[in-house]
Amino acid sequence: MVVKTRRSVAVLGFRNLSERTDAAWLSAALAEMLGRELAASEELRMIPDENVARMKVDLAVSEIDSLPADLLAKIRSNLGTDLVILGSYMAGGRGEGGEIRLDLTVQDAMSGGTVATVVDAGKEASLRELVSVLATRLRQSLHGGHSQASQPGPAVASSTATNLEAVRLRTEGLASLRSFDPTSARTLLEGAVASDPSSPHAHAAMAAAWSGLGYDLKAKEEIKRASDLSANLPREERLFIEGRYHEAFKAWEEAIEAYRTLVGLFSDNVEYGLRLAEVLSAAGRGKEALQAVEVLRKLPPPGRDDPRIDLAEATAAHSLSDYRKSQEAAASAALKGSTSGARLLVAQARYQEGRAAARAGDPGKAIAACDIAKRTFAEIGDRAGLARSLNLLANIASDQGELARAKAAYEEALATYRVLGNRAGTAAALNNLAVVSEQCGDMAGALEMYQQSLGIFREVGDKRSTAVNLNNIGEIMEQQGDLPSAKKMFEQSLEIRRGTGDKWGIAGSLNNIAKVLRVGGDLPGAEGAYQEALTIAREIGSKSRQGATLDGLGRLCAARGDFGEARKRYDESVAIRSGIGEKGGIAETWLAIASLAMCQVNAGAAESLARDAMAEFENEKRPDDKAYACAALADALLAQTKSAAAQESIAQALKLSNKSRNLDLRLTVAISAARVRAAAGRHAEASMRIEDAMATARKAGLVSLQLEARLLLGEIEIQSGKAALGRQHLQALANDASKLGFVSIAHRAAGALS
Repeated sequence: MVVKTRRSVAVLGFRNLSERTDAAWLSAALAEMLGRELAASEELRMIPDENVARMKVDLAVSEIDSLPADLLAKIRSNLGTDLVILGSYMAGGRGEGGEIRLDLTVQDAMSGGTVATVVDAGKEASLRELVSVLATRLRQSLHGGHSQASQPGPAVASSTATNLEAVRLRTEGLASLRSFDPTSARTLLEGAVASDPSSPHAHAAMAAAWSGLGYDLKAKEEIKRASDLSANLPREERLFIEGRYHEAFKAWEEAIEAYRTLVGLFSDNVEYGLRLAEVLSAAGRGKEALQAVEVLRKLPPPGRDDPRIDLAEATAAHSLSDYRKSQEAAASAALKGSTSGARLLVAQARYQEGRAAARAGDPGKAIAACDIAKRTFAEIGDRAGLARSLNLLANIASDQGELARAKAAYEEALATYRVLGNRAGTAAALNNLAVVSEQCGDMAGALEMYQQSLGIFREVGDKRSTAVNLNNIGEIMEQQGDLPSAKKMFEQSLEIRRGTGDKWGIAGSLNNIAKVLRVGGDLPGAEGAYQEALTIAREIGSKSRQGATLDGLGRLCAARGDFGEARKRYDESVAIRSGIGEKGGIAETWLAIASLAMCQVNAGAAESLARDAMAEFENEKRPDDKAYACAALADALLAQTKSAAAQESIAQALKLSNKSRNLDLRLTVAISAARVRAAAGRHAEASMRIEDAMATARKAGLVSLQLEARLLLGEIEIQSGKAALGRQHLQALANDASKLGFVSIAHRAAGALS
């Protein structure tokens, strides 16, 4: 691609020489108007206002009317600009009748020499006409060409409000946004939109404010209005707003096309190439994103040296799960950013480096990079970046099993999001805190935070997160033994996911519904949900969902007594999960296979599988699952008459389960503990414990556990000399289990009778 290189220009703003503090907003307003007017000819490449604002934060630059050589060099390095425009203004009387004088200077960013100076004055009420005249004179100085000065150019005429109040509100709102204060920005921009509802730029800025506050639905509404009103804008601005609109609605093909068009028209503009790479990565087209990065690297300097190109490469590599490459590219971006004084970019790059290192399984490197990001975001006042860094550090701590450290970081992230006013961030932090509370066994606290989070996600219109939250609440209710409420939550989650087309989520919700139906005794209903989940998981190629669903189907087949089909499903699940490194999921299936081995009178195999699962759960710091493994191990040891070892294992299971709020776990362990007590001759105590477990399971509707408890009770009664009563109970159990389709339990009951 042939690159037509234009001179790049950064409008730095203007010094307020008047004593009027209420005229301070004119600096940014004049800079924006002048930039739009100069850009309209497409002869100059304008550095975006947000880049200039970022540079001022990075280099701690205020409004100035002259630049010393060392500062000019830093600005050139930071922005990659050829020319800078700065100067001063004097605002006279207050209101639209007052006069304003503007002195502009254009400096060569390399040599520091003055390229042009222009001076003019006019009424504040005719601000856009004044800017148009100045822009025309600047273009004449820079190009030696001619331009009409009698009428405002198309950019200014279509983007400047007809009243100064609307201009002021939008300018101050944008300044708040660029100062990381979306709450103040929202108030100001709401006023700007009310004052000038036909301004596409006001609506676009309003969209950015809503997005910064986590209201994605409102942001979509505003960017749509901006797009609808953009028809009369210059094509460059119109296409950019169009790209943002499609991006907001995740219409990736249309967004990519808009940015590709911009890259084709303005091939020297690194901004559009970066945006294209970013959208390609978000669309799951990481390889194409890397190709876009390579195009940017072929730009003439200084464009090709922009550290954001390395950051775009890091993001693309991350989307392709190439975490080593992502780390390297992010580290390169951070190094280049440090050289140019781009502190915000350094923070963003270190954050990405930390993300990639965490995914690569290198928590030490992830923490080191993320700590730098956190510190830098805090120094420059970017609370959103700070909160993201805290969240990542908390995730890393949680993965390491350091729940106290994770909880502290999540709480700090929550407080930061609340100060920022970001509702979606607040909801996400509450959700993460709920997960940690759940892991710590505080189910009541977790449920309360999930419900708070759910309310906020509904408030901001985040359907996907609402569905996730409903699912999380359902899982807690399931663990507490409230199957009807759990099923209701899962069904609500499923309804939302079907509506949004989230097939990965649909498969997950179906799996959860299937499990509730299975343990609640509805095997046909469970099979239907499992089969639909498996079909969807295969359709979308989700190995994780396939592995989980096959595990569930295996348990269903085992309950029906179809051990051959159950083992086939289990083996498929283990094979798939092995391919994606899901060690915890594999261990869960090992326990299911161990249960199958016990049904097939192969206690030795069951013991080996239970020990392997227990070791993995210990390694992953999953106490509830370890308790399940200890109970399974106790059953296997007892079947081999290894009574002492069985008692030791069940004691460990009881210790762990007593700390848990998971009703299914507590009942499973209670049944195994009763079995161990009965084997030790403590029949009365065992019978009493199993009757308690049976009553609890019946009340909770846990049919599968209720049947298991009834089987053990009948066996204990026969062992303790109550043969007639035991046989009566076992016969009733065999009939009930057979009617429900629990053939395995029915056969075991019949076997105990014989």
